[in-house]
Amino acid sequence: RTVNWPSQLMSYFAGKEQILALKADCRQRWGASFSERRFNDELLALGSVPYVFARSRLLGEPVPDF
Repeated sequence: RTVNWPSQLMSYFAGKEQILALKADCRQRWGASFSERRFNDELLALGSVPYVFARSRLLGEPVPDF
């Protein structure tokens, strides 16, 4: 699969790094109320949305104006 779509691995890796950064930011923002379960449940409840919308929703930040 990597031979046919070399950008697929980069996309998965970039997405993984964004989710890990979001998790770290949620851990910091939520403090003692953070749990892996809560983070996963809230992230998955959003469905398939772009990263900026997920970040906005989970951290309560405004959606950036592009």
